[in-house]
Formats: sequence, structure tokens, C-alpha cells
Amino acid sequence: MSIFKNRTVIGVICILLALVICFGITPLFNQSISQKAEIVRVTKDIHAGELITRDMVTTAEVGSYNLPSGLMTAKDNVVGKYAKADLAVGDYILAAKLSDAPAAENAYLYNLDGTKQAISVTIKSFATGLSGKLQSGDIVSVIVADYPEDGETTIPAELQYVEIISVTASTGYDANTGEAKDDEKELPSTVTFLVLPEQAKVLAELEQAAKLHLALVYRGTTDGARQFIEAQDEGITGTSAAKREDFQRMMADCRRGLIDQILVKSISRFARNTKDCLEAVRELKELGVNVRFEREGIDTANVSSELITAIYAAFAQKESESISGNMHWSYQRRMESGEFNTCRAPWGFRLDGKSLAVHEEEAEIVRRIFLEYLSGRNPREIAEILNAEDTSGRIWKYKAVDYILQNERYAGNALLQKRYTTATLPKQQKINHGEREMYYVADSNEAIIPQELFDRAKELRQRRSVGQAVTHGRLCVQMRCSCGSRIRAKQVKGRWYWCCCRHDEKGDCAIKPVPEAQTDEAFRRLYYKLKHQSLPILEQMLETLRTIRDRRLLWSEDIVSLNKKISELSSQNQTLAFLKQNGLVDPDIFISKSNELTRQLRQAKLDKEKLMDAEGDTTAQRTQELIALLEDGPDFLDCPDTELCGALVAEIIVESNDTLRFRLHNGLELRESIERTVR
Repeated sequence: MSIFKNRTVIGVICILLALVICFGITPLFNQSISQKAEIVRVTKDIHAGELITRDMVTTAEVGSYNLPSGLMTAKDNVVGKYAKADLAVGDYILAAKLSDAPAAENAYLYNLDGTKQAISVTIKSFATGLSGKLQSGDIVSVIVADYPEDGETTIPAELQYVEIISVTASTGYDANTGEAKDDEKELPSTVTFLVLPEQAKVLAELEQAAKLHLALVYRGTTDGARQFIEAQDEGITGTSAAKREDFQRMMADCRRGLIDQILVKSISRFARNTKDCLEAVRELKELGVNVRFEREGIDTANVSSELITAIYAAFAQKESESISGNMHWSYQRRMESGEFNTCRAPWGFRLDGKSLAVHEEEAEIVRRIFLEYLSGRNPREIAEILNAEDTSGRIWKYKAVDYILQNERYAGNALLQKRYTTATLPKQQKINHGEREMYYVADSNEAIIPQELFDRAKELRQRRSVGQAVTHGRLCVQMRCSCGSRIRAKQVKGRWYWCCCRHDEKGDCAIKPVPEAQTDEAFRRLYYKLKHQSLPILEQMLETLRTIRDRRLLWSEDIVSLNKKISELSSQNQTLAFLKQNGLVDPDIFISKSNELTRQLRQAKLDKEKLMDAEGDTTAQRTQELIALLEDGPDFLDCPDTELCGALVAEIIVESNDTLRFRLHNGLELRESIERTVR
């Protein structure tokens, strides 16, 4: 180490180090701190939960030295996201302060689709808001005190169960999520509900006229809360009195003589169905109970008030139908866009939010059903096997098995709007046979079985259906039992019978199986009578129907309007011809105007013809078609004629063990006896 004792050596080493620092390290350091980077900076104040738009941010070039990690450098990666915290002008934006979705308590505000609305009410005291303990997702009942100014405290039928989507302090921050800037928790000032339009109207009215108390009903899972909301929504419009338990209890008390007079704020509170309203009012009048409607000033003790009551009830009904129509429109749009999935999980699935999740234990049974069917068993046999094993704790019916075999959900797809609700009252749910458009959504949910397996089962079902049609059912028309049950074909000891499903499965229908040969003979007798005895009667019926139709259409508002238009056009045409004859109009103008008037006249007559065809009763047309069929048909049938039967008969009803009722396509019903033979 003697070398380091030499001052000359130490001096040289120091000089070399100084040169390295000055000409090597220092330039590199200066270069690194002078490098620039492009970042995203805020140009307008952005509040937490707000959607960031392009005018709120800009890009700026800054020194890249010592910049924090996660800094947003591209404007396109920021626009369209939601701020998770307040951002001031000039702030840099970190990825941790952005979210792809709005805050949970604000999610409903960004996903409203017209079906429901968000509305806030004021918490006027600490106690009315459950002492500040309410939070998003709670289900509450709205208790109304001193409304309508009679000291009565009640829970309106529309507000038994409502969902809270946010609880907000006076500063605008959520009072239950720690958004407030101060360390001390802020007390709630308003509560925001997610409600139907009709509930929103009631809340707005009560906010001004009454004292509201919120009573907590449920706090828990989403599925649990949904049960309360569905129970509330089911009868919210109040169009059916049968669904209103309190209304039915009031009517029962009136029948027992416990009520002398009923005071109602308005007709819309009493009933929103004209039929129910009038039926209830008339029954109450017979019981000696009169109804007074405060808002409309109607007392049913006056006979003349019934007509006014009917008019107001019709208005209330139309308002309710309008709300229902808005909801249906929303569902329709969501189906068209593919956003609507389902609100009910089929067997083998569970609802997980708005999507379907496979329930593996039930899914195994679904897979077995498809495999058993492909192995040659029918739905009845599969149901019997599942009931014998009793592995699922469910009583299986063949219809449930048949439904699973036809449900495309199990292959991961969806066919929406297979059922629809009628637009007129009383509302009825019907199977969609083409009356409404259906929407097919591929890959809508997780599949339980492969698509290939589902397609094989579908193909086998079609082959079996074709095979059955060839084997029996030669009449090929719809048949039903007088009890209302469906009629199906059944083979017993080589012979085919038409059997009532209720008689065959439950034994509670007295109609015994009808041999197919007897229905064939009954139709042949019916045809002979129509051909040789009933043609004059049908022709007279046709003439009468046409007369009635013409008289009814004569005073139709649209027909009268078109007749007036035709008359005016004809008059203009005659006037134009008169002017031309007297040389008062230029020939070119005459030709142009005449052609235009002729075109309009032809179109008006065509519109009138179409309108008469559309508004006319189809019974006359169908009667004329039946007459033509009978005139062109053979004199008698020595064997069943499938095509002729389908053209004449719309439906066959097994009325009793001795009688069949044939309903023709024009609505005419004729009976034929059947001769029972001992089997």
C-alpha cells in the first residue's frame, strides 16, 4: 500500500476521478433530468363519480424526472372513465383515481332505461331517517303521518317496499361511504329511491303534503332485496282489484255490514280499472254503502254520479295503461339491443346479478335428461325415472322435462319474448305464436350442454312428431275437452283413441277416451248434412251478414270522411271540365290538374275499399269460403279427408261421452253424437 503514500499518485488519481465526473457522469445526469414526457392534466374541476369528457382534460409536456408511477399519459385512456376522487384544475391524473364504471352508489343513475326513475326525498329529522343508519341497497317502507290532514298514519300501497340507492348529506357527498371531506361523519339530508313512475308521483306529492318516516324492512343480499321489489312491482299499477288485499278486506267488511260509508281521496286511489270500479260501486250501493270521492266531488249516493265515476275511472285506467306501456317499450328496446337477459333462472341456473350462473347439481340432471331422451326414452318415462330416484327433491312432470328439452338456454343461447302480456285489460300472459317479434341472442349465458347435443335432441323431437302425425290423428284439427284440458292421441291394444289429458293423468275428468274411428264417422256425417241440407241456410246467413256489415260501415267515421273526399274530388273534376269547355283554363294546366285529380280520386276509392275490407267482419268471408268448399266437394265421404276437414273445421270439442261439437271456421258450432262401443 506504499503507492498510496506517494502524493503524486494520489494527485493523479484525483484528477482522473474529476475528469470522469465532469465529462461522463454529469452529462448523463443532466440528460436524464432534461428529458420530457407527455402527461394528462385537468383543465376543469372534476367531482368524484363524474364522467370525464374530452373538454375536461388536456395533454402537457413536463420533465420526466421523478414522476410518480401510474401517471396517465394518453388522453384517450382517460376520456370516458369515471373519477374516483375530486380533481382540481392543473392536477395530474393517476390510474388509481379512475374507474371504468360509476361508483356503486351512483350506478343506477347511469343505467336508468326508462323502466324506473330515481327520486330523492328530504329527511326532515334525525329520527325519520332511521338515525342516520340507512345505506344503499336497503329496502324500506315509507310511513306517512298526518296525511291527508286527518291525523291518520299509514303506509301507502305503492310504497310498502322501495329500494334506497343513495343516502346523501347536505354537502352532496354520500353520507355512508366516507366521501365526506371532514373526518367526522356527516348526517344524511336526503334519501334517493329507485321507483316506478307511479311511485315517483306519490312520493313527490307526499314530500310537500305530509311527514315521512322510513322503516327498514330488509338489508342483505341482492337476491333477497329483489324478492321484496318484485312483490311491490307486481301489483303497483293497481289495475286488478283481485291483487289488492286491503281492498278485498274492505269489501268483505262491507258485506258483513261493518261499514256504512267509504271516504276516498280520489277515484285513482279506489280503482284504476273501469270494470272493477263500477262493479265495486254497484255492489256497495246494493249493500247500502255509498262512496264519496273527495277530489272529484262525487257521492255515489246520487244515481247520476255513476256515469261521472265511470269517466274518471277510465281516465285513471288509461294513465295506468300508459305507465305499463312505457315499461313494455323499455323491455322491447332492451331485447332488440341484446341488453335484456332474464329476470328468472331456469332449472339448472341461478341468477347472479343480471346474468345466469350454472348450478352444478341441477345441471347434472339436465345433462341426464338430454342423454336419456337421445337414448330413446320419452319425456313421460324420463319424469317417472327422476321421480323414482328422487335425487333432486322435486316432483317431475313430463311437461317440465319437455320444456327443458326445448329450452335453448341450456346450450348457452336465448330466445326472448316467447311469451307476451296482452295490452288490454284484464292483462293476460300468452304464448307468442308470432303475434310479437322474438329476438335470438347467441352466447347469452354459460352453456350446460354442447350445442351439438341440443341440436340432436331437437332433430329427434321433430322426427318423432312427424312419425306420430303419420300414424294417427287423421283429422289434423285442434281438439280439446269440455273441461278445458288438451286432447292427445293414445294407442291402446293397437287402436288409437283421443284422450283428455286431465282424465288420463289425474282421473278428475269424466270424459272417457274417444275412439278415433268414431270421430272420423262423426265428421263424415257432419259433412253430409252440410253438403245436402245446410247450403240454403248458409247462403241466407251470408246475405244477412253482408247486410249487417254494410249498415255498420255506412256510418264509420273513416268511411264518411273518405266519402266526403271522393265527393269533393269529383266536384273539382267536373268544375275543371266546365272551365276547359268554356276556354277559361290553359290546356296544359287542364291536363296536369285533371291527371292529379284522377290519381287522388283513384287512391281515395282504393283506400275506402281497403278500409271496408279491413274493418269488415271476417265471418261473412269465411262463410262464403265454406259455401265454396261444400259446392266443390264430393257428395259424400267414404273415408276421412284430412285436407277437407282442416278447411271446414277449426276445432273439435269433446262435449260429453256421447257428443262432439264441431266449430267451423266461420264460428258456427254443430253437434254430432258418437256411438260408444265396449272395449
